[in-house]
Amino acid sequence: MVQGAFVVIAALVVRIQNLTLDQTRLVDLAKGSISAEVRHTAAPAAFARGDAKAVFVTIESAGKILGCRGDLQPRTKSLEEEVVLEARGAAEHDPRYTPLKASQLKSYLVTITIVDHLEPLPDIAQ
Repeated sequence: MVQGAFVVIAALVVRIQNLTLDQTRLVDLAKGSISAEVRHTAAPAAFARGDAKAVFVTIESAGKILGCRGDLQPRTKSLEEEVVLEARGAAEHDPRYTPLKASQLKSYLVTITIVDHLEPLPDIAQ
């Protein structure tokens, strides 16, 4: 019997071109946070506008994942603060990957996945 299994329903994956102003701000916030973490400087101020939502931030270069951090439940007070927290984690605190170097900040892709809600999976043992 599988217990506690959930499927993540992503409301929005911010990775495409032609972003809205709010999406662009989130990507800029993530990139600023990544740069600050790698350079060991203060993170950019999070402009708290959105309700707290869980997010995943993935950093890629040349089709290769360099770091990814996220959570299924928000740990901060706003969407923007959550993006800062997970972007910093993806940059240097993902135990599966080597921390980013300043030289890697020249060209990389950031994907932000916003978790809308979780749905329990049916019991597959039945």
